[in-house]
Amino acid sequence: MNEQGEMQIGELSRLSGVARHTIHYYIKKGILHPPKKTGQTRAWYDAGHLKQLRKLKNVQREYRSPLAFIVSRFTGTADTEGPFLSKRRRSSKSIGRSRPGRQPPDPKKKEKIIQAGIELFSTKGYYQTSVKDITQYIGVSTGTFYIYFKR
Repeated sequence: MNEQGEMQIGELSRLSGVARHTIHYYIKKGILHPPKKTGQTRAWYDAGHLKQLRKLKNVQREYRSPLAFIVSRFTGTADTEGPFLSKRRRSSKSIGRSRPGRQPPDPKKKEKIIQAGIELFSTKGYYQTSVKDITQYIGVSTGTFYIYFKR
């Protein structure tokens, strides 16, 4: 740790108990704010990173939940694009493919499915919730679910 209370990734990993590649993934997804870069391969992480990682580990341990659920608890949103990412356009690939003679998938319906999943995961738990539970909860067919999400 330096004089300003900043640390490098190795020390952050050791203190938080979170692997380096996981920390990089959380930064990429926007769950953690970017570190202060001092060179092409060197960055300094602050106490906020450590606090956020410990909080994440506690939520994961308590809820045993997928990343989307955890991000919703941290950011209040249902997507996995955290608050620190620049605004990027979402790929149309993530909402299924158009089929000849059919309407393209509705992004609002996908959001509704995600919200239902989050609600059911938080009440029933991740392992006790099925795709059928989610689709019944919002009144769509199981086939509709798979238009938006691959198996």
